[in-house]
Amino acid sequence: VGHRLERYLQNLGIMLHHRTRAMSEEQGRLRLSDGDSLPVGFTVWTLGLAPNPIARSLGLPLTGDGRIIVDESYRVQGAPGVYSIGDCAHIVDPVTGEADRMTCKEAIPQATRLGRIIKADLSGQGANAERHRGVSQGYTVGLGPGHGLVWSRTWGIDIMITGKLAYKVKTFMWNHAS
Repeated sequence: VGHRLERYLQNLGIMLHHRTRAMSEEQGRLRLSDGDSLPVGFTVWTLGLAPNPIARSLGLPLTGDGRIIVDESYRVQGAPGVYSIGDCAHIVDPVTGEADRMTCKEAIPQATRLGRIIKADLSGQGANAERHRGVSQGYTVGLGPGHGLVWSRTWGIDIMITGKLAYKVKTFMWNHAS
């Protein structure tokens, strides 16, 4: 999927710079961590998923990549009354042993489930361990009006769509999830 997306972006005239950080912008030039500079106009787009660095300063138990360690009910180990979901939490399905990814597809059901967990905890009933409901494997990427990429793995088959249809699917999914 990554190679296909890269080719698609290059065909749109987009230049990609891997393993390079934007350091500063001065007088219309973007200085990069590798010493190069590029003329820039209006937008610089970067893609990457990482937990918020502030999590490291909270004194909570973390994984090596900085995600907060929680139990099956999103409770932070050793911190009564503290819960964590989303990009900053390392959430593992107790049945499958698989960790949630860091996308809104996972965060939305996590938030719904967390509401039930907190309600049960506050009422003194304690939350039952619920099975996480898995989300389908896939991505929808909007690349500007009329351009997108959709990838899904269904029945063990990789399905990929690009162009206007992919942009319409991305828009529909965004509006539905929001």
